[in-house]
Amino acid sequence: MIAVALAAIVLPAKESVGVLLIILLFGDLLALWFYRKDANWPILKKLMPVVVLGVLLGTVFLRLASDAVVRYGIGIALIVLTLMQLAITYMPHKHRAPKSPTLRNVSSAFYGTLAGFGTMVANAGSPALTLYLLSRRMDVRAFLGTSTWFFFLVNVIKTPFSVFAGVLSWHAFTIALPLIPAVAIGAVIGYLLAKRIDQKLFDFLAYVVTIGGGIVLLVA
Repeated sequence: MIAVALAAIVLPAKESVGVLLIILLFGDLLALWFYRKDANWPILKKLMPVVVLGVLLGTVFLRLASDAVVRYGIGIALIVLTLMQLAITYMPHKHRAPKSPTLRNVSSAFYGTLAGFGTMVANAGSPALTLYLLSRRMDVRAFLGTSTWFFFLVNVIKTPFSVFAGVLSWHAFTIALPLIPAVAIGAVIGYLLAKRIDQKLFDFLAYVVTIGGGIVLLVA
């Protein structure tokens, strides 16, 4: 999320979306090597149809909305959703409403659509997915494996839509190519840390990064 905001500062906002998509696709391939066996496929199968809907909505939005509207809208959504999830997570159990199958389906549809929309307009789908997966109480490796497969599939799906929306071009590729080595180094470091990080610390950092990303989008 921080990378999304920084790229939008350095580059024209829509061009930054295409550059980051190329970098993220390469990062996805590296991450799949580490976490290819750790995905929760039932969750992925439930999310993907509504994610495609979010990608379609995001494609239309990219063609119609200004850069400022996109940036502020996503930033506000990230902060509000994260605070809501924190309230749910730390609410005493006796005050929590039971999660019926209907509520789970609504949650999947909401977060899946939001993730698809966010990743299409600003490569910012991770907060919505993070909130959804945290609500499912997944361990670190399952969380990372599911996230990795999710974003690889979504980034592949949205590639032709990005070309159509005018954010993915050969020029974007030439900008992204020199940054690939840094992505490889980051992937290795992340894999090593995932083996050692405490679950509670991992959840805490995920929330902090999500809120921080939303704030950066608002002030960038």
